Amino acid sequence: MNDKKKMAELAEKELKEESRKKQFRIIKEAIKGELEKLEEKKRIAEAEKKKLTDKVNKLREKRLEEERQIKALERQIYKNQRPQRLLNMSKMLIKNYSFKPARRNLDTIIKEYPKSPEAKEAKTILDKIKDEM
Repeated sequence: MNDKKKMAELAEKELKEESRKKQFRIIKEAIKGELEKLEEKKRIAEAEKKKLTDKVNKLREKRLEEERQIKALERQIYKNQRPQRLLNMSKMLIKNYSFKPARRNLDTIIKEYPKSPEAKEAKTILDKIKDEM
């Protein structure tokens, strides 16, 4: 009877061991499945991150291009205002009896902006002050 009892206990232990091994395999497979899902989510997140990074880079490039265009427009505006600024400065210099620098500014207007209204006015002023030099 002792042998039968030992055999039964041994069979029971083997069944428990098989059951634990089966449970371990099931848990292992479940963990493996979860890892695969997490890796897929990670791949998706990385793809989304790349898309967003590309979008941000495109927006940055667009902003930089817009800033370049704004600066070019500002330079153009500044350049277009130059004849008027030179003319105003010349008038101020004439009021202060500084005819030589005034003449230099007026000559610059006539030379660099010959078709501008400021050039016409500069010629008129030069004619008026030519005796002052």
